[in-house]
Amino acid sequence: MLDHKYQTFLSCVKTGSYTKTAEELFISQPTVTQHIQKLEREVGYRLFNHVGHHIQPTSRALKLAEFVQSLNAQTKKFIEKQASHAESRNLTFACTLSLSDFLAPRLIQELQDSEDFFQLRCLVANTASALDLVRQGQADFALIEGNFDKHEFGYQVLESQAYIPVCATTNHLLDKPQSYQLEDLLSETIITRENGSGSRHILSNILEAANLQITDFNQIIEIANIAAIKELVKNDVGISFMYQKMALPLIKQDQIAQIPLIQTPVTHEIYFVYLKNTYFARELTNIYQIIRQTDY
Repeated sequence: MLDHKYQTFLSCVKTGSYTKTAEELFISQPTVTQHIQKLEREVGYRLFNHVGHHIQPTSRALKLAEFVQSLNAQTKKFIEKQASHAESRNLTFACTLSLSDFLAPRLIQELQDSEDFFQLRCLVANTASALDLVRQGQADFALIEGNFDKHEFGYQVLESQAYIPVCATTNHLLDKPQSYQLEDLLSETIITRENGSGSRHILSNILEAANLQITDFNQIIEIANIAAIKELVKNDVGISFMYQKMALPLIKQDQIAQIPLIQTPVTHEIYFVYLKNTYFARELTNIYQIIRQTDY
């Protein structure tokens, strides 16, 4: 805010009196005189002419007063804006790589339209890292698809997603009009996410349910990048497992195809996860409802 001597100066311009300025600012008249004299030394010219018992601002003083008032108004506006931003909510959420492909972009758009957030941040990580971000207070919530300790976190199920095997449209598995057992796919190269990711954990669960493991495949390509996995599958480097919503756009474009399995497609829950007893509980409830209504 304004320096005391500038406050004194503006008051003198307004009141035309050292005495009235002293009364208005609750300071002594000698202090008023000291402030004006000090300011005159700084600017290098006289600010007031004495006319009887009153003071009259010089032309230069009037220009200085106009400038100081303008600067003061701008300063107040800036401070108010900063205070408004400080009071407005910043939201940081973590999201797994798989869900960042189709859920995060739509969620950010919906949050921007529905909530008054000054800053939105999406931290993309695998399931284990996303949970660590929530645990450490670096993310307000996480969107994950892997398993987690349900005693440690609060959570809501967003939906269940089918997890399907996919391959290139030129893959030999599509040459015959037949459905396959999981065992029939073991001669293929499997393209999968890294350990710690929800997608890898789901795939492991699918295989374990059939008394299989990932090392039973002919070859394993492990990569922590969804876009790269899609490209490798499209180029017939190997097969993979994807969420149906992730795969569907590529299937409709005839870039990849779903491998027909005899087994019923496995579904897996997508979770909205947060710390228990968080102060952010009411806002999280609103955000959860927004996600549930998001068309992704």
